[in-house]
Amino acid sequence: MAGGKETSSSEVTSASSGAVNPIQIDGFEAPFQQITSHKFNGQNFVQWSHSVMMFIEGKGKEDYLTGDAAQPDEKDPKFKTWKTENSMVRSWLINSMNTEMGENFMYYKTPKEMWDAVKRSYSNRENTSEIFRLKGILNDLHQGELNVMEYFNTLSRHWQQLDILDETTWHCAEDHKRYKEILERDRVYKFLLGLNKTLDDVRGRILSTKPLPDMLLPSPHEDHNPIARTNKEETGLGVIIASDPDTPKIVAGKSMGN
Repeated sequence: MAGGKETSSSEVTSASSGAVNPIQIDGFEAPFQQITSHKFNGQNFVQWSHSVMMFIEGKGKEDYLTGDAAQPDEKDPKFKTWKTENSMVRSWLINSMNTEMGENFMYYKTPKEMWDAVKRSYSNRENTSEIFRLKGILNDLHQGELNVMEYFNTLSRHWQQLDILDETTWHCAEDHKRYKEILERDRVYKFLLGLNKTLDDVRGRILSTKPLPDMLLPSPHEDHNPIARTNKEETGLGVIIASDPDTPKIVAGKSMGN
């Protein structure tokens, strides 16, 4: 088209004049709105699906993915709203994919059909290799040049991804609880094993704690802990043993100024 920009058939876009809000049209979210920075490319289903679901749940439209938003009769007064929102969510999904993926899935008539097709094609297929990749990263991960908080956050990020990929179905709540306790203990060991040699003294103090502490996020009062202050002065990094006498905690933290 003369003077126009050529676009792929998978890019669901719309021209907007100065009089039209690019985010809302007649009270509805714009269908061409980019909803995630994780463009689906066939290799990142886990990250893509979670970021997409967070966005769509935030808009209150997850029923279109689960199928709970059933199509009403065409004579029903609610049909027009359903049709508009159905197309809007389909467009969100297409625009969250790269061109190739979008063209593969754009002809499904409902978001649920599209969502289920992507899940069938990519969710289970990549789990084994992705779990292997993540476990390999964790196995090789050590603190190195990272400060304690950066090291802890890197571990946590990969642990969270593994938790998402875990499809185990537990029939006994007590067994599941016990499994989580064992898993948490193993993660404490991994955290301690990866610390630099300069933190051997703090590592020894933590290992001598009974029971072995849990991993937690940074404490707002970590600078008040005498162990943390001593460690901060010696290494510039902090590993805080929380002061709860019943359930002591490990907290990984950045160094703090005096």
